[in-house]
Amino acid sequence: MKNEIPDRSYDIVRHLALSLSPQERLDLADELFHSVSDEEIEQFDDDDDFELSPDQMVELERRIESVRNGSAVLIDMDVHLEQVRQMLKDQRAAREKTC
Repeated sequence: MKNEIPDRSYDIVRHLALSLSPQERLDLADELFHSVSDEEIEQFDDDDDFELSPDQMVELERRIESVRNGSAVLIDMDVHLEQVRQMLKDQRAAREKTC
């Protein structure tokens, strides 16, 4: 995976990359991610890593179709994370009341 870069060089590049600012690391990660072709990705794509049960496949297909046909209710990730945080906060508060 590291091609012809000796392990030591890889470690140096990794160390230098980790010393970048968060924004620089994100920019570098994006650039590196987009530098890999679909054909290169397919070399590492191993569908045999796990299998879905028939019921899971049915549910997955149902969800995919609902997104495709527009019937799925999609929630922005930031909104969903805030909802989850609030739910956890409420659960903690309820637990503290019972203690």
